[in-house]
Amino acid sequence: MTHAFARLVERELGVWRRALAGLREAHDAAAAADLLVGVLCPTDPAVRARQLALWELYLQAGRDPNLRSIAGAWTEGCIAIAAELLQDLGFPSGAARLLVLALGGVLLHNLIEQRSDARESTQQAVLTVLEAASQTWASRDGSSSGRCSHRRPQ
Repeated sequence: MTHAFARLVERELGVWRRALAGLREAHDAAAAADLLVGVLCPTDPAVRARQLALWELYLQAGRDPNLRSIAGAWTEGCIAIAAELLQDLGFPSGAARLLVLALGGVLLHNLIEQRSDARESTQQAVLTVLEAASQTWASRDGSSSGRCSHRRPQ
């Protein structure tokens, strides 16, 4: 099971890197949210099944110490991807952990419940997390407005 989980994590990180590469072309938070919705609301049954398997193994790591380092690699890999993408969009890369943890919950919720409003609620969640992250990190940096431009620097 350990080897299978490690392979799945490696594969999924690659899939996510490729799927989210389009975010580098997004010029604002709304465009980025549209692209993220596609990843966080899988409609392809094979993608959904693979994501469910990954999360089942991720949760199993809470019981099986042999899986914990692989679960950690998944989390850290997602955070690294998120940090790059946030930086490309002009958001503080320090918000990557917040983004990954919040949107991981959204993804898990979507996989389990398969709600008809998943795309709309996911887009709103992405925008809310990005806004919160930009305000939090802007205030840490001493910005008077507390807001990020939400636009990639030109």
